[in-house]
Amino acid sequence: MIKKFNFYKNYADVIGDMSNKDAGKFIRLLLDFMIKDIEPKVSEKNMIGSMFLLMLNELREDKERIKERKRVHKFNF
Repeated sequence: MIKKFNFYKNYADVIGDMSNKDAGKFIRLLLDFMIKDIEPKVSEKNMIGSMFLLMLNELREDKERIKERKRVHKFNF
């Protein structure tokens, strides 16, 4: 689980084209995936699922970079 992540302009661009209801669903998917580590159950058959799936690899990469920064490195001298 991570505590924070970057919210990029392209997320806002995608959400800006959605209805309020769809935008809420999309944000819920985004937050569940990034913050709660809940793997999305979406289909490319609807707009919300399609947009999320298009962004999923980028989200996974961001999440991994965040986790890498959090790891504590120990050095023995």
